[in-house]
Amino acid sequence: NGWVRDMKAVGRHIRPDALLGIYYCAWFPDDFNGAQFRTLGLDMKALAAIADVFSPMLYHHMMERSPDWVGEYVQWLKVAGIRDGRKPMVWPIVQAHNKPGVIPTAEFRQVMWNGSRAPASGIMMFTLHTLIGEPGKLEVMKDLYRKR
Repeated sequence: NGWVRDMKAVGRHIRPDALLGIYYCAWFPDDFNGAQFRTLGLDMKALAAIADVFSPMLYHHMMERSPDWVGEYVQWLKVAGIRDGRKPMVWPIVQAHNKPGVIPTAEFRQVMWNGSRAPASGIMMFTLHTLIGEPGKLEVMKDLYRKR
């Protein structure tokens, strides 16, 4: 985590108001024989003390997970000490993209709502191009943002 600390220091020097975000594969600690730490080197508790934003890539369909997995992962982040309204903020990225397979509008709605629950304070989707081509998914985004 030393290089993350260094990046934050450099960023603060160049642009003091910039946020340091960490985009990462959303794996639980036991997934893939401990790959979260062993392969990716992610110590979530240590990173929570440095980062301003966590953006787990919650691509449920690519990971062959259920839409509920998105909410389960966001809730699991509390293990790293993340609480509502405190840093790091949680801005998950959920899958709208139809590869592999197709993500129906109803399923996209479910992952958007699951991913936007506390401690998340924002949410993004992968990809904007998909929303432009699928009006139903675009309406899901509009509906979510209007209600939040």
